[in-house]
Amino acid sequence: MEKERAQERGGGGRLQAEEKARKEAEREEARRREEAYRATVNREIFRVVGVTFKNPGGRSRQTILREIKKDEPLPLHFSLRKYEYEGKPAVGVFYGEEQVGSISTGDLKRALSQIDRFERVESYDVTGGFVYEDSDGERANYGLDIAVYFKK
Repeated sequence: MEKERAQERGGGGRLQAEEKARKEAEREEARRREEAYRATVNREIFRVVGVTFKNPGGRSRQTILREIKKDEPLPLHFSLRKYEYEGKPAVGVFYGEEQVGSISTGDLKRALSQIDRFERVESYDVTGGFVYEDSDGERANYGLDIAVYFKK
Protein backbone atom coordinates (compact mmCIF):
# COMPACT_ATOMS: atom_id res chain seq x y z
CA MET A 1 0.00 0.00 0.00
CA GLU A 2 2.79 2.44 0.92
CA LYS A 3 4.56 1.63 -2.36
CA GLU A 4 1.40 2.53 -4.36
CA ARG A 5 1.09 5.89 -2.58
CA ALA A 6 4.73 6.69 -3.34
CA GLN A 7 4.13 5.90 -7.03
CA GLU A 8 1.05 8.16 -7.07
CA ARG A 9 3.03 11.01 -5.52
CA GLY A 10 5.85 10.47 -8.03
CA GLY A 11 3.37 10.43 -10.92
CA GLY A 12 1.90 13.72 -9.70
CA GLY A 13 5.35 15.27 -9.72
CA ARG A 14 5.89 14.13 -13.29
CA LEU A 15 2.54 15.65 -14.33
CA GLN A 16 3.44 18.92 -12.62
CA ALA A 17 6.80 19.00 -14.41
CA GLU A 18 5.10 18.32 -17.76
CA GLU A 19 2.56 21.08 -17.10
CA LYS A 20 5.33 23.48 -16.11
CA ALA A 21 7.29 22.65 -19.28
CA ARG A 22 4.15 23.12 -21.41
CA LYS A 23 3.44 26.53 -19.87
CA GLU A 24 7.06 27.59 -20.34
CA ALA A 25 6.91 26.57 -24.02
CA GLU A 26 3.70 28.61 -24.44
CA ARG A 27 5.32 31.66 -22.83
CA GLU A 28 8.35 31.29 -25.07
CA GLU A 29 6.15 31.03 -28.17
CA ALA A 30 4.18 34.14 -27.11
CA ARG A 31 7.47 36.00 -26.55
CA ARG A 32 8.67 35.01 -30.04
CA ARG A 33 5.39 36.14 -31.62
CA GLU A 34 5.58 39.49 -29.78
CA GLU A 35 9.20 39.93 -30.87
CA ALA A 36 8.27 39.21 -34.51
CA TYR A 37 5.37 41.67 -34.27
CA ARG A 38 7.56 44.40 -32.77
CA ALA A 39 9.93 44.04 -35.72
CA THR A 40 7.08 45.24 -37.97
CA VAL A 41 6.17 48.39 -36.00
CA ASN A 42 7.66 51.61 -34.68
CA ARG A 43 6.95 52.38 -31.02
CA GLU A 44 6.59 56.03 -30.05
CA ILE A 45 5.83 57.55 -26.66
CA PHE A 46 3.84 60.77 -26.50
CA ARG A 47 2.75 63.12 -23.74
CA VAL A 48 -0.83 64.16 -24.37
CA VAL A 49 -1.71 67.86 -24.06
CA GLY A 50 -5.03 69.69 -23.93
CA VAL A 51 -6.29 67.39 -21.18
CA THR A 52 -7.95 70.20 -19.22
CA PHE A 53 -10.29 71.30 -22.04
CA LYS A 54 -13.94 70.43 -22.28
CA ASN A 55 -15.22 68.53 -25.30
CA PRO A 56 -17.86 70.10 -27.59
CA GLY A 57 -20.65 68.30 -25.71
CA GLY A 58 -19.44 69.91 -22.48
CA ARG A 59 -17.88 66.81 -20.91
CA SER A 60 -14.59 67.51 -19.16
CA ARG A 61 -11.52 65.62 -20.34
CA GLN A 62 -10.42 65.55 -16.69
CA THR A 63 -13.58 63.57 -15.86
CA ILE A 64 -12.82 61.11 -18.66
CA LEU A 65 -9.21 60.69 -17.47
CA ARG A 66 -10.36 60.19 -13.86
CA GLU A 67 -12.69 57.40 -15.05
CA ILE A 68 -9.88 55.82 -17.09
CA LYS A 69 -7.54 55.90 -14.09
CA LYS A 70 -10.21 54.31 -11.89
CA ASP A 71 -11.37 51.64 -14.35
CA GLU A 72 -7.99 50.83 -15.98
CA PRO A 73 -9.46 49.74 -19.34
CA LEU A 74 -7.43 47.98 -22.00
CA PRO A 75 -5.43 50.31 -24.26
CA LEU A 76 -7.36 49.09 -27.33
CA HIS A 77 -10.05 51.67 -26.50
CA PHE A 78 -7.66 54.50 -27.46
CA SER A 79 -7.11 55.83 -30.96
CA LEU A 80 -5.41 58.68 -32.80
CA ARG A 81 -7.21 60.87 -35.33
CA LYS A 82 -5.93 63.63 -37.55
CA TYR A 83 -7.93 66.87 -37.43
CA GLU A 84 -7.46 70.62 -37.79
CA TYR A 85 -6.98 73.00 -34.87
CA GLU A 86 -6.95 76.71 -35.63
CA GLY A 87 -6.35 75.95 -39.30
CA LYS A 88 -3.36 73.68 -38.70
CA PRO A 89 -3.05 69.88 -38.69
CA ALA A 90 -3.27 68.22 -35.30
CA VAL A 91 -3.54 64.68 -33.92
CA GLY A 92 -6.24 64.02 -31.36
CA VAL A 93 -6.12 61.25 -28.79
CA PHE A 94 -9.48 59.59 -28.29
CA TYR A 95 -10.88 57.19 -25.74
CA GLY A 96 -13.80 55.57 -27.48
CA GLU A 97 -15.52 58.46 -29.22
CA GLU A 98 -14.41 61.11 -26.71
CA GLN A 99 -11.31 63.21 -27.18
CA VAL A 100 -9.01 63.22 -24.15
CA GLY A 101 -6.31 65.46 -25.63
CA SER A 102 -3.88 65.95 -28.48
CA ILE A 103 -0.30 65.13 -29.37
CA SER A 104 1.94 68.04 -28.35
CA THR A 105 3.32 70.39 -31.02
CA GLY A 106 6.82 69.14 -30.17
CA ASP A 107 5.83 65.59 -31.14
CA LEU A 108 3.36 66.53 -33.85
CA LYS A 109 5.69 66.16 -36.84
CA ARG A 110 6.65 62.64 -35.72
CA ALA A 111 2.99 61.69 -35.19
CA LEU A 112 1.73 63.21 -38.44
CA SER A 113 4.40 61.46 -40.50
CA GLN A 114 3.10 58.09 -39.27
CA ILE A 115 -0.61 58.69 -38.61
CA ASP A 116 -1.68 56.81 -41.75
CA ARG A 117 0.11 53.74 -40.36
CA PHE A 118 -1.43 53.91 -36.87
CA GLU A 119 -1.67 50.39 -35.48
CA ARG A 120 -2.73 50.75 -31.84
CA VAL A 121 -2.02 52.31 -28.49
CA GLU A 122 0.12 49.72 -26.75
CA SER A 123 -0.04 51.17 -23.24
CA TYR A 124 -0.93 54.32 -21.37
CA ASP A 125 -0.35 56.01 -18.03
CA VAL A 126 -2.83 58.40 -16.45
CA THR A 127 -0.78 60.66 -14.20
CA GLY A 128 -1.74 63.14 -11.49
CA GLY A 129 -5.09 63.31 -9.78
CA PHE A 130 -3.53 63.25 -6.32
CA VAL A 131 -4.45 65.68 -3.56
CA TYR A 132 -1.74 68.24 -2.86
CA GLU A 133 -0.23 68.12 0.62
CA ASP A 134 -1.16 71.01 2.89
CA SER A 135 -4.08 72.00 0.67
CA ASP A 136 -7.81 72.15 1.17
CA GLY A 137 -8.37 69.12 -1.02
CA GLU A 138 -6.95 70.71 -4.16
CA ARG A 139 -6.10 68.05 -6.74
CA ALA A 140 -3.40 67.94 -9.36
CA ASN A 141 -4.76 67.77 -12.89
CA TYR A 142 -4.77 64.40 -14.57
CA GLY A 143 -2.32 63.91 -17.42
CA LEU A 144 -1.81 61.17 -20.00
CA ASP A 145 1.20 59.50 -21.60
CA ILE A 146 0.71 56.92 -24.36
CA ALA A 147 2.92 54.40 -26.15
CA VAL A 148 1.80 53.95 -29.74
CA TYR A 149 2.59 51.39 -32.40
CA PHE A 150 2.78 52.50 -36.03
CA LYS A 151 3.31 49.99 -38.87
CA LYS A 152 6.70 50.33 -40.50
